Amino acid sequence: MRIFPFALLLLTAGCATIPAGGNKLRPLFATSDIVVNEATDVVVTTGDGVTVRMPAGTTGVGRIITVRAREGATSIAATAPDTIEGEAAFGLDAGEMVTLMSDGRGNWVVISSSDL
Repeated sequence: MRIFPFALLLLTAGCATIPAGGNKLRPLFATSDIVVNEATDVVVTTGDGVTVRMPAGTTGVGRIITVRAREGATSIAATAPDTIEGEAAFGLDAGEMVTLMSDGRGNWVVISSSDL
């Protein structure tokens, strides 16, 4: 698993937000393309070729979303003109997982990733 130092700085500085409802995660299991909304913190894809479209990166500094490609390849797409690590999309192979954090300015930053 990779942890990015930028994320640790933000998390230790108290910039990350806790989802509404305290520390309860709000999962969504997807078998086809989806758009992440305010009611979702974790997306688990269970189909091949699923696209997960991220919400606007200006929705709040520190918003964290985790995506896991449980079965098959998954594409994570930013909402234009936003980016994910400077790119329009980010790919996951089956078994991989990534956690992204919004910088509040239209950019999603990878703060951790793993292949299970």
